[in-house]
Amino acid sequence: NEVRVCGTWQLGMNLNPADGHIMDYTTGWSTGSSIGHQYKALQGDYLNSTVWNLPVDYITLVRHHDGRADAVKVFRFINQGISMKERFDSSLAWFYRSTATRG
Repeated sequence: NEVRVCGTWQLGMNLNPADGHIMDYTTGWSTGSSIGHQYKALQGDYLNSTVWNLPVDYITLVRHHDGRADAVKVFRFINQGISMKERFDSSLAWFYRSTATRG
């Protein structure tokens, strides 16, 4: 029932500010380069380049600690069907500075 309502989701990125690795706009988000390993995706910085290049309609932000989620928020993108890599591409000036979600 949950799959029917929510559909399929994939982990594109995880940020861990305490893992000793600096991940920011210039080290993954805009380039779409893979970072980290899938088996440790929720323990450190992680970016899945395959998922990052897929068109998406929603983004989910999850705050987690020691494998437990304490907060979840889902946002629907205004411009749907655009990859996260495209959303962070600063050369797309018309899109880069646009409002991404509502609500």
